[in-house]
Amino acid sequence: MRKSTISHTARIIAINNRTAKVRLEHNVDNSECVSCALSASCNPVRMHGGTIEANISDGLAGDDLIGCRVEIETPCTIRVKATVQLLVMPLVVFLAVAVTMHVLHVEDGLSSLAAIVAAALCYAIVNRFLGGNRPKWKIVKIWR
Repeated sequence: MRKSTISHTARIIAINNRTAKVRLEHNVDNSECVSCALSASCNPVRMHGGTIEANISDGLAGDDLIGCRVEIETPCTIRVKATVQLLVMPLVVFLAVAVTMHVLHVEDGLSSLAAIVAAALCYAIVNRFLGGNRPKWKIVKIWR
């Protein structure tokens, strides 16, 4: 049976309103991260400074939480969202532009170039404005 969430342990290093900046506790031998679709987004080795933002669950707020060990999680559906936004949408745009150019009897080289440019622009727009594959993390448990 597959898990419905992806979870990690972390330490809170700063708190700002309803979010906390956390540093993931990363084990080099952690095989869970190796096969994870989100490793490029949350892997501390690839992140700037090894920190991410996580929302604080209701009832867990307080400035005395700095330094506490916490469990953060995000739904596994983020994988599906990332796949659709970053793979399927640009492919659909590529095919739509290629077919449209073919129907309009545009040269093959020009239609290929236009389809590639349209797919690249779609990828860039989706990644920039729709959030790409950046997960929304939430603190669900605190060990004081």
